[in-house]
Amino acid sequence: MENGTGIRPHIRFRVRTHPVRVSVFFELTEVERPEQRRTEAELATTDSERCIKAVLGSTVFAGTRNFELELSDLSGAPPPAPAAEVSAYFPPRNAPSAEVAGTIEPLAVRDVLSEKLGQVTACWEDALQRRSGLFGGRTFRLRVGAGGQVDYAHVVANRSDREDEAEDYLLDRCVAAAVSSVRFPPVRGGGAEVAYSFVFERR
Repeated sequence: MENGTGIRPHIRFRVRTHPVRVSVFFELTEVERPEQRRTEAELATTDSERCIKAVLGSTVFAGTRNFELELSDLSGAPPPAPAAEVSAYFPPRNAPSAEVAGTIEPLAVRDVLSEKLGQVTACWEDALQRRSGLFGGRTFRLRVGAGGQVDYAHVVANRSDREDEAEDYLLDRCVAAAVSSVRFPPVRGGGAEVAYSFVFERR
């Protein structure tokens, strides 16, 4: 929350502990009495919300009781994690905000990233050892410099054709590290931004 855009008011995180599943709900508060309040399912839309869901999703919980988190009051909270620990969810603070003018053809993106599929698969296999049943889509945005290097990669809203998302902090960090090490051909017109989705099939 310190590194990103924060979370929206009235958002709650529901955690099912076995197997671990995390849902985001929006609490409707425009009612006269608290007992009339209800919640509606919601998507994680900010970088911070995606980060929180993934961290909760990768956590091993000692108990079997499900619970909810509401994070509007952070008094007494521990210090924030170092930016490097959550970099898979946020562009660097010093990242240029100007629009990039260059483009990379989608087929070229696929061909370059296919070189890392072995590493991405290994990331997923490791995740399955911790969290059986993990599956779904995961989309990363890559900022590619004019020389073809990946300046940074981070998780964005799911753009795959799968409704379910493979939300897991350690998986995200591993995949972000793998795709950040690729090299594209030099980009005409300067740097470019591309989005790429991985789909992890149910097992």
